[in-house]
Amino acid sequence: MIELNKIYNEDCLEGMKRIPDKSVDAIVTDPPYKYLKHKLDRDWNEDVIFDEWNRVLKDDGFIVIFGRGIPFYRWNVKLNELGFNFKEEVIWDKKASSGPLLKLSRVHETISLLSRTGSVRKVKVPYVEKNYFDIDLIVNDVKILKSALKNSRKLKEILYFLENNETIKHKQVNKHEISGHKKVGSDRSVSSIKSIEEGKNETSVITVKKEHYKFMHQTQKPVRLMERLINLVTEEGDTVLDSFSGSGSTALACKNLNRKFIAFEIDKEYFEIAQNRIKERQSQISLFDEVSEIPTN
Repeated sequence: MIELNKIYNEDCLEGMKRIPDKSVDAIVTDPPYKYLKHKLDRDWNEDVIFDEWNRVLKDDGFIVIFGRGIPFYRWNVKLNELGFNFKEEVIWDKKASSGPLLKLSRVHETISLLSRTGSVRKVKVPYVEKNYFDIDLIVNDVKILKSALKNSRKLKEILYFLENNETIKHKQVNKHEISGHKKVGSDRSVSSIKSIEEGKNETSVITVKKEHYKFMHQTQKPVRLMERLINLVTEEGDTVLDSFSGSGSTALACKNLNRKFIAFEIDKEYFEIAQNRIKERQSQISLFDEVSEIPTN
């Protein structure tokens, strides 16, 4: 049996043998790509590791893997042959190049979501975070709301939504539909308010800047990126496996989201970095708890 919420400094092939069958809700990991010419880009036995993933993952569980080039497409095919169906592709927009000297500056990474029977969750992302890099959309929403202030009907619909957390349903003709057919719709100003209030649906392109000032690993992923991916495929209390933990971003994201995790990192240096990041987060939480308990009177 294996202990949860722990990063192990060992080969994941050995460690995963201790994980019970069908006990993991999601595998979220960034495997070595095998062509980076860096010490962490180790060779690994794809077939054996994929067999272990197949054994430990629940039938409705998800595999979420980063990748690029021929190895990435081979992994998708191999996993499909094991019975895992392609569900979605997510693009991480890094807003900065990971290869500034390349002829084609690379500013994205590709992520596959696969599962036998699972469904991707519908997740809301806070309005400001979702639109942080889309100033035109924010300006447009402001214009819509500004216009609504001069329209009593629009104001009534906005107030109704804010008070009842639902929109007034009214009929409107859709010019793209056959004449005579109608659909139920709501005012754009209400839609804007609703997205600000409730957040916006996650999309297949996730924009999160690289953690330049926290960079401790050659292919380190932002914790917030991992949170948004984990949210798409798990519920609170679920167990996430990261077979190639690196600097521990997946583990940190799990702790932030109230998910359990099992993580393996074979490299001693990166294992210690991950451990230190976990300890630092825990100390920050403890300090916050102490401050919150200080009497204010």
